[in-house]
Amino acid sequence: MTRVWRSKSIVGLTALVAGAFLIGGCGGGSGGAGGGVSSDGILLSVSFVGFVTQPSGQGPNGAVPLPEVFIDQTLEFKFDAPIDDGIFGGFFMDGTGNPMEFLGVSASATSGGIPYYAYASQSVAAGSLQIRQNIMSGPLLGSYIVGRHRDKPDTIVVDPRVLGSNVLGLLFSPGFAINTEFTYRIPSNNQIFMGGGTRAAQVGVDPLLLPIILNPFGPVPTLSPVFLSGASTGPDPVPPEVLSIEAIAPSGQAVTGTAADPMPAEGSFLRVTFTKAVDPASIDLLNNFVIRNTDLTTPSQQEGRLVPGNLTINAATPQIAVFSPIPTWGPGTGPASGYTIEVLVGTFGDPSLPQIAGLPQGNPPQQLLLSNSLQITVVTAPCPTCEGSVAVIESFADSSQVDTNFNPQFDPCRWDDPTNLGALAGTEISGTPLGTFQGNPQNLGTRMQVNMPVGTGTTLPLTTVPFPGLFSPFDDNGTNNLGAGINPNGGSHSMWLLEAVNIGAPVGSLELIEWGPVNNTVVQTTYPQYQVWCGMTSVTAPINCPNGVTGMSTIYAQNYNLAPPQTADPLNLNPTGNPPGAGGVLVTPAQGYNAGPGFTSYFPFPVFTPPFDYVGFGAGSGNLLYEIHIEPGMQISNLTRYRATNFVPVRRIIGAPLSTGFVTSSGSGCDIYDTRFTFVSIVSQCRSRFYDTGVTAGTPVYSGINLSPDPTNQPAGTSAVWNFEGATAISSPTTPTGPTSGFLTFWSGTPSTGTFDPLVLQHPTNPTAAQLTGNRYFRFQVELRNDNITNASQQYNSLIAAIVVSGT
Repeated sequence: MTRVWRSKSIVGLTALVAGAFLIGGCGGGSGGAGGGVSSDGILLSVSFVGFVTQPSGQGPNGAVPLPEVFIDQTLEFKFDAPIDDGIFGGFFMDGTGNPMEFLGVSASATSGGIPYYAYASQSVAAGSLQIRQNIMSGPLLGSYIVGRHRDKPDTIVVDPRVLGSNVLGLLFSPGFAINTEFTYRIPSNNQIFMGGGTRAAQVGVDPLLLPIILNPFGPVPTLSPVFLSGASTGPDPVPPEVLSIEAIAPSGQAVTGTAADPMPAEGSFLRVTFTKAVDPASIDLLNNFVIRNTDLTTPSQQEGRLVPGNLTINAATPQIAVFSPIPTWGPGTGPASGYTIEVLVGTFGDPSLPQIAGLPQGNPPQQLLLSNSLQITVVTAPCPTCEGSVAVIESFADSSQVDTNFNPQFDPCRWDDPTNLGALAGTEISGTPLGTFQGNPQNLGTRMQVNMPVGTGTTLPLTTVPFPGLFSPFDDNGTNNLGAGINPNGGSHSMWLLEAVNIGAPVGSLELIEWGPVNNTVVQTTYPQYQVWCGMTSVTAPINCPNGVTGMSTIYAQNYNLAPPQTADPLNLNPTGNPPGAGGVLVTPAQGYNAGPGFTSYFPFPVFTPPFDYVGFGAGSGNLLYEIHIEPGMQISNLTRYRATNFVPVRRIIGAPLSTGFVTSSGSGCDIYDTRFTFVSIVSQCRSRFYDTGVTAGTPVYSGINLSPDPTNQPAGTSAVWNFEGATAISSPTTPTGPTSGFLTFWSGTPSTGTFDPLVLQHPTNPTAAQLTGNRYFRFQVELRNDNITNASQQYNSLIAAIVVSGT
């Protein structure tokens, strides 16, 4: 990345100046930058927008996903006209008679910072644009700089970072207090003028009225009145560099890798050190992190044969990448000479190659690209007894190896997809399930929403008599319960059945359920020990409630009579054990559910973690069940819009909470709730065609399979299952003949908790066990799962199998 330096001086607050001068003039007036421009003094926007993070769990708005800023981030306040010259005593001047330029920290990693001119009278400026903690009486932020953006005449900035030796005479401040709520206020007597004399309109509330309490599920405001400081400083604008490439002996000591000091062929590794942490997902063993044996070539690898191996980046040292060959560097070219290994890190100016990048940073997250490249050549020691290996490579650069006969249950993987060329990645995901609720349906992204076909605009109007809403599942400890013999202290246990056709027969993951409050009114309360399970059933209950169809059983768990794609909660399995695996999948562990206050057509339950993988059409499909449990407490009932015209077929059952010991329901009916469901595609699956190791004599031994980036270096919250199958012979690229190993799980789980099974490759003590070794051909089948909270997906740049030929 090229950095362009301006001739104009840019200084930090530690700069020493010959003298300080001011642009003269008092606040207001009709001249200056804003002269002749119409203005109402309106604050149009702030640089922290909307509710974009997860709730902090602390502070006055701990349940609200507040916009978050870095502790040293400079904030921007844009008005409806250019700010008048001369306010706050004018700009602070340098010794040459020009406004002194300061550089604030930006939320963007690529912006280079926020340039501004500080005002001379900081005390008056801070009184006109107040930054206060969002607590009772709201104390002011102890010290901060107010200025005008250098390039945006209509924008005033607040820089919370004040160095101790600053030229403005302000007290030292490292920035905002960590994990603290703040608000801003422009009082009516402020001295901010624009447009040639228009005073800025009042914004914010009096400190005596603080704190500001926001609706936990309210619409996104145009100007967020409260923001949250995070726990980290702003992004580092300096890109990463590769510092060194070292050959490391088994002892851990570095060797020069020359003929006089060669790298041992066995047990040694390469250590690559960067100036800062790099994104493991950006490292590509075929393009920007290449290790090849220049003494061995093939027609397709004329500059040297790729060395199979494992690349690892330890979380404790994220700036260091370690490459270990599989199984060794090899015997060498002869009894007295080793191999020559070339290492190339970076792209060496080739724009067609993917580049190594630093970790995502800033808001929105951005990555800075590696600013240099480095190449070395290392000589290995001869080792006649060391085994070398050949590499079978899948670069995902084209889709020629996709098995088109494979039908995924959910989405297909993106294999060299136009949206993600040259990689294998999970299905595309974007948006938020709360988009419609927050008043921004365009923010749903790839989500899909569907409403139950009842109520206004349908042929099934809601029930209005004898009462317009059901309290179930929202009970209380007073009169709104099922009776003295069931749940006199409140608490409830409910289950709903939805036929697939009622919700459009989707195939995807159910992420959110929102309920329709009567009169759109949600009473504020907390439902204790709230839990949700989802599952599948073959039980039918048509939505028009005909006689002659039974519907659900009174035994909750017995209604789960189809095995779901996910593992069911072992505490909520079908008691009959038939079919195996049938039960409810726990999608919301026990927690307090805070509802209201609110006025909205639909109010959300907590987002499911994990979402429920539902198959409403095709193989393995069924009807949808969801089950909600609430324990007794101090909750207040909320009413839900519904339709109830018959007792059968049973679509809803309800009973006492689990703490009472009841496993059967106490009430039932053909009740249909006015509910909105949000589905998201997070699961993708694909299968490859068979790869040929080329081993025709001897036994192919699978020494290793390297997935790059490694499954342990994938985004947090995602997961993968990698299965491999070996075959001794095939009749077509997708059809084995004779015995196979069957699909064996090589990796399963999340980056932090998943595990490898090396016995899938080779079982040294049991040669008859199912394994890839001994099979000339192999293929893979993979399932990738996105993180629906961060919208992250897994991505792989290459798959390299290391094959050693034994018995030749």
